[in-house]
Amino acid sequence: MSILVKRIDKERKERALQRGNDTARLEQRFRNLLREQKTEQKLKYHKLESEEQKRKVRDVAMP
Repeated sequence: MSILVKRIDKERKERALQRGNDTARLEQRFRNLLREQKTEQKLKYHKLESEEQKRKVRDVAMP
């Protein structure tokens, strides 16, 4: 009976470790998605900012 209990305990620990690895993988994916989203937002902001600068230059050039 003791061998069976040890094996069950070992399997339980392995499953817990695997769940932990899955959690770490999900957290990494989430961080990557946040980083991508932040990069996209920066690109949109810079694009809008450059368009606004172009409009200002045109407005100044055309009285």
